[in-house]
Amino acid sequence: MGLSGEVVFDPPNKISWGELTHPGSEIEVWNLTATTGYLYAPAEPLPTFSPDDGAAFLEWHPSSTPSIMLSEMETRAITGIVVGSIHMDDLVIFSGDRPTGNPITLRHVEGWIRIGGRGVDGDIRARPQNWNAPEPLGNKSRAGYVGGDSFDARIGIANKEKGAGFKFASSAVYDSEITGLINLKAPSEITGLAFSDMKCTSTADLAGGNIVLPSAGVTLGYWKLFLVPTGDPAKAGVMSARTGRIIFTAAGISETRHFEKPFRLTWGEMLADGNLGELFLDNNSYGQRFDKIKFSPSALALSKYTPGATDGYFATCGSIYINFFGSAFVNIRDARYDVESGKPYFGRSVTIPKTGMPKASPTNLHLHGNWDDLTGERLSTLDFPDADMDYNIKIQNGLTGTGAASVSFVHSDDLDATIEIRDESIDICMTSTSTHDVDMGLYARLGGLSHINGCIRIMGPTLQRLVLGGYLEKAVGTGTGILAPKTGQVVEVITSVTPNSCSFYASGDMLFSVAGAAVDLSGTVFLKKDFSRKSAEGDVTARINCNSVLGGLEGEGQVSWYADMVTQFLQGRLAVTVAG
Repeated sequence: MGLSGEVVFDPPNKISWGELTHPGSEIEVWNLTATTGYLYAPAEPLPTFSPDDGAAFLEWHPSSTPSIMLSEMETRAITGIVVGSIHMDDLVIFSGDRPTGNPITLRHVEGWIRIGGRGVDGDIRARPQNWNAPEPLGNKSRAGYVGGDSFDARIGIANKEKGAGFKFASSAVYDSEITGLINLKAPSEITGLAFSDMKCTSTADLAGGNIVLPSAGVTLGYWKLFLVPTGDPAKAGVMSARTGRIIFTAAGISETRHFEKPFRLTWGEMLADGNLGELFLDNNSYGQRFDKIKFSPSALALSKYTPGATDGYFATCGSIYINFFGSAFVNIRDARYDVESGKPYFGRSVTIPKTGMPKASPTNLHLHGNWDDLTGERLSTLDFPDADMDYNIKIQNGLTGTGAASVSFVHSDDLDATIEIRDESIDICMTSTSTHDVDMGLYARLGGLSHINGCIRIMGPTLQRLVLGGYLEKAVGTGTGILAPKTGQVVEVITSVTPNSCSFYASGDMLFSVAGAAVDLSGTVFLKKDFSRKSAEGDVTARINCNSVLGGLEGEGQVSWYADMVTQFLQGRLAVTVAG
């Protein structure tokens, strides 16, 4: 005949279990208040009860009616003493990961436990008495703890319906689930950072816990940056109460004012006291841009926390790729700038120091580019020394600097050049106040050019066009040239160069020299040189005065010409008058 019935626990109604297999060094870590249980002892031997049948852990919601409870125990062959939800309360957990040995106390316990010959089996859930009561996690007196302080946690508040759950088999923790929120002090200054699926060992050591980042991220208060998920937001990192760290493995640091993508981290440490530990950058920086300039970062660091300071910054270094010129190396300092939330700062102040992060290479913004025509002949060389290049601090966008430009058909000294790189474009201005000879490779130098102003805009990987303007002058290298302005006259010149051709336009009153004689022109002269065809063509639309060659001979009209390796022609129409 079997034995079954109600069991009443004597005060203080406590059931305790833990690591009891080592006499003299037993550890009782689990303590549950229980008032009443139900005993079932069968007359015949039964297989040892296990809550895991090999397929899943037992899902059971015992009845609060004694007769039904005992019937269920017999049907399920659950021997021993079972306590159900109505007769249990106050789960106390003595965890080594609590400061000063203060246990975790949870109320409103529901579920079931079984006390048998091999220990405690069960499936229980519990909730805090006060959802907003701090539950410090992390014991800084334990070896290996680096968090500086305990985590300021709220247990269960991230999922109030579930609270914290524990499953036991033979007094060992079979599974567990602890959720909650943590608040981090300065410098991180994060409130309500959620964690889920924290585990608990049989001796109540806290293990793991997924950090849940909102899709929009959270603000790193001291630096005014964002910490954002780069993968599944529910698994952005892991919380370690044992060491006092949060380790982010699927998160990144985002600064949206100047950088297009977050700085992805393969390992990023946030300590329980709010400080940051080691940061390791993911080398996959595909798509990253700095002020829309291609940027491949090689390191990242955040400034140390100084209480009361308002200039927290992050530093990064790496290679930028500038269209036409190629790569350069930069150190970037990006600081919060609370004094100006509008243009051009928008709350951030960026500089590019020549020396930056420890062990990083110095900034080298030396830009040098050669531009050739389609036949491989040099058209222009642009050079901007590192010493004269810097971040465009005034507009907080891109790079700016000075240097020199040489153009193949413009002789004498190089032209002064300035460069501005921003918004996916490069603008280069060229100037000179001195006179430079212009040589298009004709039978003589074309003439001189002064007050030069030129420009280049690069919108893509290659340089497509160069434009120079200025005033026509006498050639200074030879003393004479094909074209020169008449005394006291201003002749404007525009030259447009592409990899395929060079076009020259002049308009005004000028002298045209040919075969040792000069005639007066009043009009426009056009010249085009085609590099790939090795041809030249031109057009003169003007009033022509030949007094210096033949007294009284004048004409007005248009003359066009063309010449290449096999063809030469001259055509046009002139109205000629001879003054008698």
